[in-house]
Amino acid sequence: MSKHPVRRHKADDARKRAWPLAPILLAACLLFACSSFFGKDDPPAAAQGGAPAVQSQALPEGAPAKDGKIPGEDQYLKGYYAAAFPPIATAYQGGNVRAAFYMRIMLQYGLHGQPPNPAEAERAARVMVARYADIQRLAKSGPLDLRPLYHTALAYLSYNALIPGKERDVSLAAGEAGYAVSDGFLPAYNLYAHIACNEGSGILGFLSLSKGSCFSTTSKAAGASDLLAMGNLSYLFREGVGTDKDPMRAANWAHIAANKIPPSPRAQNDMGYFYETGASVTKDLAEAKRYYGLAEARYPLAKRNLERLNKGGAGTPAISNEIDY
Repeated sequence: MSKHPVRRHKADDARKRAWPLAPILLAACLLFACSSFFGKDDPPAAAQGGAPAVQSQALPEGAPAKDGKIPGEDQYLKGYYAAAFPPIATAYQGGNVRAAFYMRIMLQYGLHGQPPNPAEAERAARVMVARYADIQRLAKSGPLDLRPLYHTALAYLSYNALIPGKERDVSLAAGEAGYAVSDGFLPAYNLYAHIACNEGSGILGFLSLSKGSCFSTTSKAAGASDLLAMGNLSYLFREGVGTDKDPMRAANWAHIAANKIPPSPRAQNDMGYFYETGASVTKDLAEAKRYYGLAEARYPLAKRNLERLNKGGAGTPAISNEIDY
């Protein structure tokens, strides 16, 4: 076995499955018809008790940003998270809901190269809660190129039971995320994959929710350089979720994500795991410690693994078996 995982094999591209667009669009249409019928019961934009300490004003129709995407958004979607963070953070401090959407992800997982900030990630989510009525309105009638983000935000709020006055709605979340995926909005892929992997199959009777669709969706996002998706795909190959187990490809995707700029702390921990256990790479405890050390400030599991190795290595390495979104 090679000490370093091979680079991504061309066969990976052939293994990616075609996305079932027609069923997703059909389900999305059904959801829009229902949401339009019940729209009169939507809660006010400023949800009581949930507004963060960010100054927020109602958005004018179709204008979350005068010229469309906010500064930094293109960099984020191309995987340049560190470059995207400063301008998006500035917009976030001004109460921009699109910025809050991206900030929640970066702060929760430390994508911007700094330690995760769960408290501020929660505050960003609360901005979306407070702006729920604006998000819903813009998902229906905002500029077409901006709508996928709002659909993804609605999916996130629905899936996590954050919509004021409403219970968790997995079907709505799957439909909203599926719409955004069908439109090619990269951040929606991880959420849709998480739902497909964790909520069974056949939701709404239209969407192809299964372990297989979880894998195919994650593969597409990872191939487009989404950092969360790369770590997710490594997990799917490692555990054989929606595909055959393939430790070599699991290590390969973790290696790519662990060496991105900024790197994925989850992937760095995964590489520590591979080197500690000798799964698909030559066992090397020095390399394991190095990778755990690189991630320890940004990933609690890596800190725990490094401390365990430094005390003799007894026990099982801690590694994530979740689809991050």
